[in-house]
Amino acid sequence: MPPAPKHIRRRFRFGVWAVLAFVTAISLPLGWIAIERYQSRYELGVVERLRMNDGGVVYGTLNESWDYYGREPDDWWHRLLVNVLGKRILACELNDQTISDDDLSLLAAFSNLQAIWATNCTLGDLARLKSLKKLKVLCLVESPIREVRPLAAFEELQFLMLYDFKGTQEEIDILQTALPNCKIDYTFAR
Repeated sequence: MPPAPKHIRRRFRFGVWAVLAFVTAISLPLGWIAIERYQSRYELGVVERLRMNDGGVVYGTLNESWDYYGREPDDWWHRLLVNVLGKRILACELNDQTISDDDLSLLAAFSNLQAIWATNCTLGDLARLKSLKKLKVLCLVESPIREVRPLAAFEELQFLMLYDFKGTQEEIDILQTALPNCKIDYTFAR
C-alpha cells in the first residue's frame, strides 16, 4: 500500500485570461486618473504662464458646471475628485495682456473651460479656440478681434459680450443668425 499523501499546500492558480482581465480592470481606471491629473497640471501650468492669477480663475472639478456666482460645492465627493483628479479651470479672466495665437492654442486644450473674460487684451485668432465645446460665456471688452466668423463655431455659447467692437452691424446680425440661442451684447467703437 502506498504511503498516505502529505498535506499538499495549494497555491493560487490563475489562468492567463484571468490575469489579463485583472490587470486590465486595474489599469484602465488608473490610466484614466493619470490622464486627468496630467490635464489638471497642464491647466495650472498654463494659468501660471499666462499670469491669469492676477485676473481671476474659477476652479472646479471634472464635468462640473460653472455658474455666475462661482460657488464651489462643499460636498465630500467634490473634495475627493479634486484630491484624486486635480483642479480644473472652469472660467478665466484675462486683463491687459497680449494673447498670442500660441497662447490661445494653450487655452484651447482646457476641456472644461466654460467662460472667458478678456478686458483690454490684444487677442490672436479666435478660430484656435474652436475646440472649447463647453464655452458658454465669452466677454471681449476693449479687446479688438480680427473677425467674428470663428465665434459661430461655439454652438453652446449662451452670452457674448463685444464692447468697443470695431466691426459692423451686419457682422453682428450674421453672428446672431449663426448662434440663435446666444444673447449678444455689444457696443461699437467710436
